[in-house]
Amino acid sequence: MAKPGPDTIRYGGNTSCVQVTSDAGTLLVIDCGTGAHGLGQHLMKEGPKPVRGHVLISHTHWDHIQGIPFFTPFFIPGNKWDFYAPKGFGESLRETLAGQMEYTYFPITPEAFGAELSYNNLSEGVFRIDDVVIRTRYLNHPALTIAFRIEVDGAVVIYACDHEPHSREAADGVGQLDGQDLAHAEFLRDADLVIHDAQYLA
Repeated sequence: MAKPGPDTIRYGGNTSCVQVTSDAGTLLVIDCGTGAHGLGQHLMKEGPKPVRGHVLISHTHWDHIQGIPFFTPFFIPGNKWDFYAPKGFGESLRETLAGQMEYTYFPITPEAFGAELSYNNLSEGVFRIDDVVIRTRYLNHPALTIAFRIEVDGAVVIYACDHEPHSREAADGVGQLDGQDLAHAEFLRDADLVIHDAQYLA
């Protein structure tokens, strides 16, 4: 749960939500945790013009999507947003994201969203959003989870949340990296900024 206060000033008090904007103005929101509320308020202060954006969801655990019902730009007619998330089993992406807004749990359903929303399933590979090239890689986590390697304007940003080492030796920080752990390290190579978990130990 988000718990902002004096003890979280250095590291923040919201669940995952990161904004990346290219020089050309392409707006990416990576994960939509509770930080999305403040980001939405910030975007609304920038002016009355319609907001065009893209939401990259690493996985659908609650702390990565719980800001969706509180993100003001989703409620504004004229705005347009695309969701991108790993394709899971069974439900559609829209149904999965809307699950937390079922009337049993929340008083406002996704039908209240005034913006135009579209949903895109992801797997490992490469895709482009306007001027941004995005490479994806599966992570090791108890849900279908994807890392994003964002390349734009001569810079590389990696977002790899909730990843756990594949081998005990890698988790302990000893021995040589190989297999999937080496492939993960290669995915991070030469990035200008890496946003990555550090809490998982053997």
